[in-house]
Amino acid sequence: VFNARDPHKVSWAAFLRDLRSGLGKRNLVINLPYRLAMPLARTVAKVHAATRLPGEPFLHPLIIDIFGRTCGHHIERLQAIDAPIGRISYEESLRRSIDWFKDCHRID
Repeated sequence: VFNARDPHKVSWAAFLRDLRSGLGKRNLVINLPYRLAMPLARTVAKVHAATRLPGEPFLHPLIIDIFGRTCGHHIERLQAIDAPIGRISYEESLRRSIDWFKDCHRID
């Protein structure tokens, strides 16, 4: 199993901005330091679990962990085995992701 990132240089902030724009959403995104966001997410998750609310908490520790750290490693190992990664542009992969998401969630 590889946890690799695209060769495209796109920050999480740019990706979220582009994704929100493509979905036509204007949700608020708050940029918190990791040291503040993780304890806050753990607290929210504990309160969510204690109150037995359905679904996932609005701020989840796993999401903070993913967005708060570099996700993946360089793709040289995948390129060495001729894996099909990085052959689609960022813009095209974003468009496909938005189309998939809209289709799955019935968003026009």
